[in-house]
Amino acid sequence: MEYADWAYDDHRADLKDKLEKMSFDLLRFDQSTEPGRVGHYIAINHVEKVVLIGLKGTSTISDVLTDIMGDGADYYLESPFDENYTSKQIRAHEGILTAALTMADETQKLIEKLFLPCKYRVLITGHSLGAGTACLLGLLLRSRISALRGDCKEYLE
Repeated sequence: MEYADWAYDDHRADLKDKLEKMSFDLLRFDQSTEPGRVGHYIAINHVEKVVLIGLKGTSTISDVLTDIMGDGADYYLESPFDENYTSKQIRAHEGILTAALTMADETQKLIEKLFLPCKYRVLITGHSLGAGTACLLGLLLRSRISALRGDCKEYLE
């Protein structure tokens, strides 16, 4: 839970210090929010070979607007996200889905082209709005990146 709480830090230096105590280096710190986008950080632990994505929950007016985008939205995945779930269609909270799609678009190439070839695991965490976004982000990344599905899903925690 503390990794999720750290996404609320307003000061890059404070977050960096907390992460360094856990052997993580801060790669990205993005506190900008707008409806359909959540603040987040990305950190890496070279010893454990883990990439950590921490997503912030509701704390700004923009986040509240994302929360109230509460209609159900249909989305068609590129591929099923799991071998036991063959449908390519999901239905989710529109605001959380929008935030997860934004995060997936921003992180997919980094994960697919850099971290997975180097055998890093991906840990996605969040609180409140960030938790919902984290769940859908994991699902979207599994759908988009075949190495995260089936027998190779040990890369995604």
